[in-house]
Amino acid sequence: MSMTSRRGLLARSVGAVAVNLVPSSGAAGMNTPRERPVTTIDGRVDWDALRAQFRLEPGWVNLALFYLASHPQVVRDAVDHLTAQVDANPLSVPTGLALPDGPTGWPRVHQALAAYLGGRAEDIAMTASTSIGLGVFYNGVVTRPGQEFLLTEHDHNAHRTAARLAADKHGNTLRLGSWFADPATATADGIAAAVGEAIRPNTRVVGITWVQSSTGLRMPVRAVAEVVRRANEGRSPADRCLLVVDGVHGLAAIDEDAASLGADVVIAGTHKWLFESSCGAARSTHLRATAAQPSLTTCHERLRHRCQVLPRQAPIESRLTHCRL
Repeated sequence: MSMTSRRGLLARSVGAVAVNLVPSSGAAGMNTPRERPVTTIDGRVDWDALRAQFRLEPGWVNLALFYLASHPQVVRDAVDHLTAQVDANPLSVPTGLALPDGPTGWPRVHQALAAYLGGRAEDIAMTASTSIGLGVFYNGVVTRPGQEFLLTEHDHNAHRTAARLAADKHGNTLRLGSWFADPATATADGIAAAVGEAIRPNTRVVGITWVQSSTGLRMPVRAVAEVVRRANEGRSPADRCLLVVDGVHGLAAIDEDAASLGADVVIAGTHKWLFESSCGAARSTHLRATAAQPSLTTCHERLRHRCQVLPRQAPIESRLTHCRL
């Protein structure tokens, strides 16, 4: 994954033209746009022009938009373009929408994400958020009574809760371990060793957080993945320990391809990275019926006009899809 700052991404996304919102009477949303180049003659970004893409009230400074975001002009134009197609023919949603530069839809989104995150488009599934992705995953993991999910107190409450609810439902347990005594003195080798010592024969899932919001510590995912791999030597598929990563704080903040981390599943939203509303993506390896089972009904891309429950042998990424306009 090539490192792309939010500023760089925005500057490239808006293209060569931005809008300057000229104040008028009424709310900020009633401003009148006029074209203004985003880049100067010498190639530098005109940040005033870029800021003008957003209809934010100039008298306010928003330091944490979080789940709620103001869309730039380029996104508003795309939304209007797609909305007009839906209004004209609602069936254009399953049959295929288009932007001025070509067809769009989940296949295009999957291709773009795969190019950025690494791996294949078919390994990408969309969810409404990181929390929902974690819930769908833990509820879909095939377990036997007595198997456990291994996390820590430092993992986000949404992660722990998803694991706990699924464990309670399926006769499993949630065990909270500890990877370090002090995050300020923790080392990659020490964390990996602690994970290895904590894994038991009945450990079905090791859940970790790429970058912990509670401590700021970045987990050594590759080292942990190697420990999990060694723990799986000689295990049957039904007893295999799966590594799932809550990657919401690491996605795009760390110059790493999610596909090469060695985890079985990486689940991450984009609201801590992009200036957009919350949307989640799950990247997984092919986990078959021995690892996961369906949790919900999904619209199959090839069937378009009708829905089906995907079979147990379908890859987990097929069952994580959550479509929304």
